[in-house]
Amino acid sequence: MTIHGNALLVDDERSWSEVYERAVRRVGIDNVETVMSYAAAASAIDSMRFAVALVDIGLRVDDDRNVDGLRVMEKIRATGDRTSIIVITGRSGGDVLPIIRDAIKKFNAYDTIAKSTLVPAELRTLIEGGLREYELGAGDDKEPLHEALRGDLDQLVWDDMLIRKAVTRSGASELYQLINELFTPFVPLLPSESTGVTIQDDNVACGVFWSRGIGEAVVACFGTPDSVTSAMETASADGRLLGRYAVGQLVGEYSSPTAKGVIYRLRGYPRSAFR
Repeated sequence: MTIHGNALLVDDERSWSEVYERAVRRVGIDNVETVMSYAAAASAIDSMRFAVALVDIGLRVDDDRNVDGLRVMEKIRATGDRTSIIVITGRSGGDVLPIIRDAIKKFNAYDTIAKSTLVPAELRTLIEGGLREYELGAGDDKEPLHEALRGDLDQLVWDDMLIRKAVTRSGASELYQLINELFTPFVPLLPSESTGVTIQDDNVACGVFWSRGIGEAVVACFGTPDSVTSAMETASADGRLLGRYAVGQLVGEYSSPTAKGVIYRLRGYPRSAFR
């Protein structure tokens, strides 16, 4: 199975988080965020979208009444993410079943597992199933992606502008193939301003975004192969793309005979700079 996405592990006992981490890495997820409290989980969710989340219901080992894990699930759903949530509990009181029922009904949890019966192989099977369910909804990202790139511009106006000036002679089909292939690993995208992607002075289309797909700020540029290749050569020489953006590693690239696109990590932009 091809793995696209990140894993969030939420448990106030580090020994259990280590069990979860071994399981998610065994199924092929390399980017893993481990947190021990609701506040830390909320910050992680604001920065990054997760394919799967393993969430303990109680996040205070000294408080049997704590249900901060439910707040984590609520935060995930309030953000609009389709994360596959696996509910984990070490509780044994009479309120366990109602709490789990709430998690499944209110937050559409994928499945549940008790610590007392947790077997690593079974946990890996749950994670794999959750990933499959998550990937089934991947196509739903296309409309929000296009909206983020267009900003406040009407679709037809934006399409015409980019086809005429930045993706010359290649037409709408090439433009949208570039968009889908270049940007998909980085969605959801949060723009830094309402304009989204715009044409720069040298007819290269660029935009600055926070990528919740990788949890970092990025700058994306695309246009004709010659114009983008020239911009890349300059960035390689002085670390500045188009003389405007202080860039780091190249993390995404699309190329065809008529169009080229690149995405770089962007230096100096905190999460708070994006809406």
